[in-house]
Amino acid sequence: MIKSFDSFLNKSEPTDPQFFFWLLSWFPDSAIKYVAVLLNSTLSVALGISFYVALRSTNYSSYADIIYIAFLFTPIYFLGSNSRLYGLSARGFGLFLFFLLSWSVFNLELYGFNVGWFGIALVCGFLIWGSNLFAQQAFVGFGILLLIQGYNWMAILLIISTLLFLIICQGYAVRFFKNRYRYLLIYKNVLAKKLLLQSRESVWGDFIYGFWNKKDRSIGAQLYYILANPIIQALIYLPLLPIIFIETATTRDSFYTSSLLSSSQLKVLLAFIIAGIVCFIITSFRGTRFLGEPERYLEIINPFILLVGSSVLFKWGGERALMIYAIIVSAFSIFQLLMFIKGISRASNRVFSDTSSVVNAIQQHALDKEVRLFSNNQDWMKFYLPHNFKMVYYYPTQEKIADFDLDEVMPNFTIIKDSYIERVMYYYSVNYCVIDKKYVSIPISGKVLYEDRASLLIYRH
Repeated sequence: MIKSFDSFLNKSEPTDPQFFFWLLSWFPDSAIKYVAVLLNSTLSVALGISFYVALRSTNYSSYADIIYIAFLFTPIYFLGSNSRLYGLSARGFGLFLFFLLSWSVFNLELYGFNVGWFGIALVCGFLIWGSNLFAQQAFVGFGILLLIQGYNWMAILLIISTLLFLIICQGYAVRFFKNRYRYLLIYKNVLAKKLLLQSRESVWGDFIYGFWNKKDRSIGAQLYYILANPIIQALIYLPLLPIIFIETATTRDSFYTSSLLSSSQLKVLLAFIIAGIVCFIITSFRGTRFLGEPERYLEIINPFILLVGSSVLFKWGGERALMIYAIIVSAFSIFQLLMFIKGISRASNRVFSDTSSVVNAIQQHALDKEVRLFSNNQDWMKFYLPHNFKMVYYYPTQEKIADFDLDEVMPNFTIIKDSYIERVMYYYSVNYCVIDKKYVSIPISGKVLYEDRASLLIYRH
């Protein structure tokens, strides 16, 4: 496993779990672009098949096809901001592993210890520690909150899988936890205000003043801002959640009388939903939003929300109600997907740096010399990782870039203040610098090797 990034000129260690990316490293470079296209759709299919098998094992078997369609087209899965839709994201892998873990725990709570369910849950718990940050946070949060509600299997598996991770991975696991803790502190104290709070100061305050004080924006931008609020997303993009609220509030004890689920099944499923709602609330406040997007703690238990919500719909209107719901969410999600595709086509017309041309210019000029690369737009640096360059690439496990505090040198996350560009270059003896012209208002000295509408490649001895 990676202990540090040898190609990085700045001291940096990984906080991202390495199992998932280690698996990807087995693919040849020429295949990675195809993996990026197919990865998330493959994981979505795997999650869908797992959910369908789970459905078939319950009293839902007669209506499994309808509920399965409703699951596949759950609107929150088709949000354009959902990273499981594209790229080499570990989010889809985390959702898949957490569902297998949760379904195993569901069966352990209902029927007691079973070697098969325990084994699946333990393997998934171990893989979660090595694969996906968000699933890790959900694992910890749900383990504690289910334990408080009287369900202890998730907490037991959390302890055992953590010990297993520490034993098998030894030095890497200890280093990972230390870096992860350091990352959370930096994110909470510095990065959250640059990434999260600048775009939305308060999730709850939106309803009082945020929604109404965006008059400088177009109507479309105001609508997008409203729909991107985590509370709105939970209510609109997980439409069965408010239906469950209504049913539990109006029926109380009679809620557990269902023709599709037993009362014991409903109680365990509701415990998961309550844990998700509590995680949502905890992470929705200004001081805790560094722990992740609140709505993702509900997305991760969408299969359980769907099971309980389908039971409610069946009580209200039988199979017809299930079919109507499946048709509505399918149409809504297809509309979202079309808007996402349209947005990608619009993005293709925006001005971006031509990475391949920059790389060609560097290679033609450098020949056999060492390339020490830097950019004032640190987000661009990830595009140069496949190449044999030394580079300054800030990874948020350190509070400084060069000798400068992160807060002063990076006023907006990923963008280096123009007055610090040459100082950072000097500190790391950088000889090639890719300038994002959008964020520079002062001249940067050096020989211009390449220029396009977005970027400027400068060489310095």
